Amino acid sequence: MLAWIGYNTAALTGVAVNDPKKFPSLEEAFPNLFEKEEQQDWRRMKERVENFASLRKEIRTMS
Repeated sequence: MLAWIGYNTAALTGVAVNDPKKFPSLEEAFPNLFEKEEQQDWRRMKERVENFASLRKEIRTMS
């Protein structure tokens, strides 16, 4: 494990010096050490908020 971390650290140092724009995130650089959180699609979240708003509007008009 330490050898793998050392190797990745050396590779990341080379990327950082030569092409910093390609420097990966911590989760990408060490995928076995960190759990990657899945991001929700913004379109799905927008749809949920719009559905909630329309249902709430219907309830208000019924009262």
